[in-house]
This record gives sequence, C-alpha cells and structure tokens, in this order.
Amino acid sequence: MARDLLQHNIDIAKKRFDFLVKNYTGARFNNLEIVEFLGSSKEGFIVKLLCDCGAMIDRPFTRIKNNRIKSCPSCGRKRRAELLKVDMPVCKERLHSIWCNMKTRCTNKNSPSFNNYGARGIEICDLWLNSYEEFKLWSLNNGYDDSLSLDRVDNDGNYEPSNCRWTNQREQTLNSRVRSDNSTGERCISKLRGKYQLTIDGKYYGVYESIELAIFNRDSLLGYLDKRIV
Repeated sequence: MARDLLQHNIDIAKKRFDFLVKNYTGARFNNLEIVEFLGSSKEGFIVKLLCDCGAMIDRPFTRIKNNRIKSCPSCGRKRRAELLKVDMPVCKERLHSIWCNMKTRCTNKNSPSFNNYGARGIEICDLWLNSYEEFKLWSLNNGYDDSLSLDRVDNDGNYEPSNCRWTNQREQTLNSRVRSDNSTGERCISKLRGKYQLTIDGKYYGVYESIELAIFNRDSLLGYLDKRIV
C-alpha cells in the first residue's frame, strides 16, 4: 500500500515536471528567461535562468513565478542602488517621516500612540526596524506615492512586508479597528446622547438621527476625500 502511494506521488511529480518543461521553457519573468528545468529540491523545481545582462543563475521556479526574484544578484544590486538615490536630505522625505513615526508608536513608551501599538504587542520586523533603506526599497517596489498611507492588512499584526500595503484614506479608515468603547460597531461613528456622531481622522462631520444616515454620509465622505487626494 505504501509502495503504491509512493509510486502514485512520483507519477504526479513527473507529470507536473513534464508540464512545466513543456509550457515554461523559454518563458520570461521580469529580466529572466527560463533556459532549462534542472530537477527538484525542498523548494520545488529548480530552473536555470538567463538574465538580460548575460549571467546564468539557478533558482526555484516558484520564486521566479511569484516575482520574488526578478534578476541576477548583480542586476538586483544595481536596481536597488538606483532606487535608493535621493535628491533631497533623507530627513526631509515623507517616507522617512512615516518610518520614524512607525518606530515611535511601536517602541517609545512616552508616545501618545504607544498604547494603540507597542502596548498591544505590535512590533516592527527587524529588517525595517534597523534600516530605513530597506523600508524605502520595499515601499518603492510596492506602489508608494505621496497620496497614500501605510496600512496593516491585519490590524493586530506587525509592521512587516507580508502584512503591509499602501492604501488611500478610505481603505485605511475602513480597515481600522473599531474602538473597544464604541457601542455602534461602526468605524468613525460613535453614539452621543441617542444620536450618531461622525468623526474621520479626528475631524468632526456632524451628528445624525440614525446610524444608517451616519454610515451613508461616512461612505460618501470617504469617497469624496479619496477623489480630492488623487
């Protein structure tokens, strides 16, 4: 029985390998062209790749297909150096301020925001904590522009590449956590003397008779704010 199962798995792997060889040999991913499938490893099938600069490298196919590797190491270093060039002092960059604020609210117990971040166990991955350049490189490769804000996909998760994205104001507000003392269960809306108060990013937008009307105005306002930013 065990031998039959092993043979079955071998057959499936061979069919998968033959499929990849037939359909992906010669395919291009970013600066790399697949020259040959070499075999399997713990990370899956290994492929021989030709970079646009002429260098040959061997890497796991899944990392190439998922865009985790886009060129040979030499070209990658050159691209990284170009991305990190700046025309102004680092301290004046908006990205640098975002990085500093992220560190402050997660590590500085004297920060007014610490209770909502560091005290809740939210941390920053070592790569970003120790290097602004790494944070900047990730940002430039993942859609950053001056109209967007840094957002954590999981509000209880850490600041790290797998849990962060650059979003507009509407997406970030709707993804924010509802305060524990908010009885409405709706973001940006709180109950006040039997009515519903709407506040977005600390700005007051009126009191409404029903929660439905407050929700309608919240969604309308967030759409308007997005259009104004873009």
